[in-house]
Amino acid sequence: MTGMGLPPPPGLPPPPGHPQAGGMPPGGPPPAPAPVAIRALNLGEVLDGAFKLFVASWRTIVVVVGIFLVPLQLLSAYLQRDLLGGGLLEMMTDPTSAELFMQPGGAGEDLAFLLTVLQGVLVQPLITGTVAAVAAASYLGGAIQPGEALSAGLRRWWALIASWLLLIIAATLPLAVAGAVIALAAVGGLPVPAVVLAGILLVLAGVAASLAIASLFAAAPAAIVIERLGPLRGLRRSARLLRPRLLPVIGTLVVAMLLVSVLSVALGGIPQFVGMMVGGLGWVLVAVGAILAGLVTTPLLAIVVTLLYFDGRVRHEALDLRLAADAMSGDHTRWDTPGGLPGR
Repeated sequence: MTGMGLPPPPGLPPPPGHPQAGGMPPGGPPPAPAPVAIRALNLGEVLDGAFKLFVASWRTIVVVVGIFLVPLQLLSAYLQRDLLGGGLLEMMTDPTSAELFMQPGGAGEDLAFLLTVLQGVLVQPLITGTVAAVAAASYLGGAIQPGEALSAGLRRWWALIASWLLLIIAATLPLAVAGAVIALAAVGGLPVPAVVLAGILLVLAGVAASLAIASLFAAAPAAIVIERLGPLRGLRRSARLLRPRLLPVIGTLVVAMLLVSVLSVALGGIPQFVGMMVGGLGWVLVAVGAILAGLVTTPLLAIVVTLLYFDGRVRHEALDLRLAADAMSGDHTRWDTPGGLPGR
């Protein structure tokens, strides 16, 4: 049940002990067990498994995530280096510094904002897909190198970005509709208390709908990279696997996001705070804090959605039984292709 005897995800090397690996003859000692048991997982096991997979492949994960994040965070912090002038300490003692801080930002702040948008829209899906390749190999008891992980993710760059944009549009649509209805109610002459109450209810409904949509399609990056799907097929694949247990999936993702938020503050809060206090070259500390937080929290969320993808396959396609049967029989049918498992 560790993936022994089975081929790896596309573009990934065979796990230890596989006949194609060449490092261990058939009948030799078994490979080390995979970090996470291949079976149905509850919320706590998904979160615990995410940390285990991160620890098991942390070197590869840090390298591949760092390639994306480090340049962006350094450039973003540099562009905003003058935002606080001499830092919060000087601002507390010099009213002139506080007045300068309140003035509109310049071109540097605008470019930093564009970088943030670029990271959220274009870079984030690439990171998620690349980390999914690393997590999939580790989940099956294998390991891959940074170059192989980057190759597996970047080969699907267009599908990852397209599916991410479609997901953003779909998830923000309920909130946009709620905002439009509230605006129409406000200009329609309805009593203010009625508008406020309706607005609260509509916003809550919009948030719930957006969260449900985001959760339903959360596993799309993993499906796209592991099964080499296009954007629409990846979104449909995620919905098919996660829809039967959508409420537990939502709960898992909410808890995971809260957890990584706490970790982000714990890892990056101190250097960022010190950098903001001292100003000047403190932008370096701000960048270091953002990098430290991003190198841990960003891949953890990607691993969580990858585990949800595999959990869906275990629950609805008996992936665990198929892997065990194939390992015992020596059948090396690829599990990541349409003919690898029933229920596609």
